Amino acid sequence: MAFTTDQLAALEAALASGQLEFRFGDRWVKYQTIADLRAAYELVKAQLQSSGALPLTAGSNRGPATLATFSRE
Repeated sequence: MAFTTDQLAALEAALASGQLEFRFGDRWVKYQTIADLRAAYELVKAQLQSSGALPLTAGSNRGPATLATFSRE
């Protein structure tokens, strides 16, 4: 199934508000627990990143990582 960034935004908004039930488009979506909602968010995010629809995020707020090498030659 192809997910959209709108679906990810809806899941993110639900997580931020703590709501387990929310409307998306023409239907209602309800999760049993915050953990279930969080898992759905992570699944959608990962699939969007793997498809290239969403850029990969760095694990740090320091900016892009680089590798420096040194030699004594």
